[in-house]
Amino acid sequence: MRSVCILEDRPLLGTAVENCIRNAHFGEIVRYSKYTEIEKSTQPDSVCFLAVHLVPVDAAIPSSCEKVVTLVYGEGFTANCIHWWLDRGAVVVWDLKDSLDDILGRIPNASEAEPVLSPSAEKVLRSADRKVGMHRLSKKELQVAKKLVLGNSTRDVAKELGVTEGTIKNQRKSVYRKLGIVRSSQLPHAMGNGFAHLHK
Repeated sequence: MRSVCILEDRPLLGTAVENCIRNAHFGEIVRYSKYTEIEKSTQPDSVCFLAVHLVPVDAAIPSSCEKVVTLVYGEGFTANCIHWWLDRGAVVVWDLKDSLDDILGRIPNASEAEPVLSPSAEKVLRSADRKVGMHRLSKKELQVAKKLVLGNSTRDVAKELGVTEGTIKNQRKSVYRKLGIVRSSQLPHAMGNGFAHLHK
C-alpha cells in the first residue's frame, strides 16, 4: 500500500480528502499545512495530494522520477495552468468541481507518460493550444510575470531585479506572446489558478 501525504490548510476540505483516501485503502495518511513540511518528508513510493494554492511558484514538486505520484488539486484550472502543472511533474490533476472518486481508482497506475485528469480538467485540456501557456515561459519570464501579475510596474520590477526597464519590457512582450495575450488585464487569467493566492 502506498502512503499518502496531503498538503491542505482548509480543515473541512482536508478532512473530506482524507476520508475519501482512507476509503480507497491507501496506506498511512499524513497531513501538512505548509509546503516546506512536505518537501522534507516525501518518501519514495508515496502519493502526494497538493493544494495548488500552497505550492510556491518556484518550488520543485515531488515527481514520478522520485517514485512519487503527485496529484495537484484546485478550482477552475485553465488549460495553460494544467499544462504548467504537468510540465512541473504532476501526474494527476483534480479539479474540485469533480468527485475524487472520478480519479481515485486510476491513481495507483498513474505514470508520467499518461497523466490522470479529472473530467473537468480533461475537458478543459482538450480545448488547449499547446503552443501558448505558462509551460513555455523561461524561469526569468516566469519571475517577471509573477511580479507583473501582482501589479508591479516595469520600473519597479527592473529595479528589484537589477536590470534595465527595457529588459523588463522585452521580457513582458515575450511573456504576452507565449501566453497568447495582448494586454496586462489578461495576465491573471492567462496565468491561471497557480497564482491565485500570491497575495497571502
